Amino acid sequence: MTVSLSATADSATLPPSGGSPTIKISFSTTGKTKTSRRQVVLCVDTSSSMGSDDADGIRKIERAKRGARRVLDELNPDDELAVVGFDSDPEVVVPMDSWGALTESAAIDAIDSLVASGGTDVYEALERSWQEFGDAGPAVARRIVLLSDGQDFTPVSKYRSLAGDIADDDISIVAAGIGAAYNEDVMIALAEGSNGTPKHLTAATDMESFFREVVSEAGTVVASNPELAIGTGEGFRLEEAFLTPPNPRTTDVSAGDESATIPLPDLTADEDIAVTVRFLAPPRDPGIEYRLAEFELIAGEPLDEASVDVKYVTSEAVTAASEGIRVAHADAKVSAGLRDTGTSATDVRETVDEIERANDEWDDVVTGLRRKLTEAETEEGGAITSGLTKIDPE
Repeated sequence: MTVSLSATADSATLPPSGGSPTIKISFSTTGKTKTSRRQVVLCVDTSSSMGSDDADGIRKIERAKRGARRVLDELNPDDELAVVGFDSDPEVVVPMDSWGALTESAAIDAIDSLVASGGTDVYEALERSWQEFGDAGPAVARRIVLLSDGQDFTPVSKYRSLAGDIADDDISIVAAGIGAAYNEDVMIALAEGSNGTPKHLTAATDMESFFREVVSEAGTVVASNPELAIGTGEGFRLEEAFLTPPNPRTTDVSAGDESATIPLPDLTADEDIAVTVRFLAPPRDPGIEYRLAEFELIAGEPLDEASVDVKYVTSEAVTAASEGIRVAHADAKVSAGLRDTGTSATDVRETVDEIERANDEWDDVVTGLRRKLTEAETEEGGAITSGLTKIDPE
């Protein structure tokens, strides 16, 4: 399978005064999909709260165990699996080994041995799950699949640091919370810090399909731990960059940077990922074309590259900007702010106001962004509660 990138600017021309051109970088795959080899740790909350009954009178821990057992039907002989249960302390009930070396009956017995009791220590459970990974070699999708319904009062900053360390070993965390009581800040920090995905499971029954869906998706990975390298042309500078919905997030790009490398989630055959980047263009005389930026997709080795040129023209000759690319960037910027539960609602509102002032004809776009903000605010109008999971505004 071939992975490629394309880069499209909102306009091929700039006025002599310069401006803020925006580019959308998209990734696509072609060819036959081959199932990726997987290393997976299922990290299952077994605290006492998981012993409570759901609406159908079935204990949540039983739903989780059903979900873990369903993963076994998804595995190939060269895949590797471990299962860690945790309350106040983690317990490895299935040590990491290839599925070809494990017996299904032993794995089922180990999963069925999980019992709900005690408190919740997600941090220790993740550290123990991380220790299960050995050398993987290239082109292996590595996942910690975390499920929890409880609170953990370890500072979020420690989770961000841990997620970054785990990501350095090319491991992504898919962090799912069940119900309404779990700490969403923690789940988002873990997922974003490891280029993974945060999930919200509304109903206890969702646990029965959650693990298998994540493991199945890992099998469709076509580029593990990819990065987008960006270089600007002479005189041009980066201003800001965002990953677009459905998994919006901020990046480490800062205004004035000449280059940047943006870590991306694993690229799969079934998921669209895009990045929007806004640049700072200096004033220049009309009539000359310049290289605005160059892009390279890297996943262990270079996969594809693209470049974008812009031509300075007289103000009267400037072509109309692509509204679609500019709208995508505005939506990504606001959505990324809403996704961060520590973001001030005032800051996001000011961003929407700025977008409105800069685009007089964007009434419908601004209305949609304000609806997102309203649905994500707390009743007190202070911090953002959620932009992706517990509320998930359209």
